[in-house]
Amino acid sequence: MRLKVASTTIRKEVYDGYLRFSETNKIHLLTMDDKSKLINKLKAIAPQLNSRVIDYSDGEGKEV
Repeated sequence: MRLKVASTTIRKEVYDGYLRFSETNKIHLLTMDDKSKLINKLKAIAPQLNSRVIDYSDGEGKEV
């Protein structure tokens, strides 16, 4: 008797956007598959929220 086993791993990156009030107090705004599209949407709503967009995806906070 022969047995053949196949395994597939699917990896998908998603990016989340939050409105942060403090280190522990934040509100989730958006989730998207494309980082640049997420940043563009956040940049569009940032002036209405009187806030700035900071990218923490690489571990370092950089204003975009």
